[in-house]
Amino acid sequence: MEYVRHVNHSLSCHLSIMPKSKKKLGEQKKGVKGRIVNIEPNGMGNRLFELGFLQGALVEVMHVGLFGGNPLAIKVNGATIAMRKNEANHIEIDLDVSSLKSGKTLSRE
Repeated sequence: MEYVRHVNHSLSCHLSIMPKSKKKLGEQKKGVKGRIVNIEPNGMGNRLFELGFLQGALVEVMHVGLFGGNPLAIKVNGATIAMRKNEANHIEIDLDVSSLKSGKTLSRE
């Protein structure tokens, strides 16, 4: 019984620190800002790392293409990187305002 309580306690603690609004970067509109919480494994993992897409990094969607949302322009660590929507969908971001450095709104509509 003690083990079960410990596991349950651990799960509740873990859930309290998980991002409340985790979304795929490739599905966001222009102007949306967030913090990277996860990068799903894919063939571009090392390349994304080299470009500055690290867990905890702040990102902003600068441009979304007209046809099918391609390409996207993503600002990360002061650089603007162009990528396909399907590549950006491997990056999960937290849209929680409290996780951002500035108090600005998440999107311009």
